[in-house]
Amino acid sequence: MRRNPGEPVLRITVDNDVPITPVNQCPREEVQRRNAVSKKKLYFKIMFNEKKVAETCERNLSQDFKAVWGQIFKLQIVHLPQSMRIEVLESGFISSTHLAELYIPIPSSSQTALNFKTVYHHLKF
Repeated sequence: MRRNPGEPVLRITVDNDVPITPVNQCPREEVQRRNAVSKKKLYFKIMFNEKKVAETCERNLSQDFKAVWGQIFKLQIVHLPQSMRIEVLESGFISSTHLAELYIPIPSSSQTALNFKTVYHHLKF
């Protein structure tokens, strides 16, 4: 799916200021914990006005606690946005576990696709 010119861009980046200890410098328990983490699968639900409008595919976390989706979602907005958020979930065998919610800033009503300037929001969780 490609983004049309002028459509807003949403990039989700998890940023960590503390360097992660290399695996070869970790005790055995930490290596085991990281291996367990790398088996976890995460996905996002994109909520607009409290309704699910999109959902990502599942991705495994790497041993350095990162996952990349690189998906683009198009929304046709008919009603003024009251809320926009991303739900972070961990998939399980029977059900999913809700991990976090990221609230997305709502643009002002004067902002349109014609006068939009790309602004990147870094959302940490």
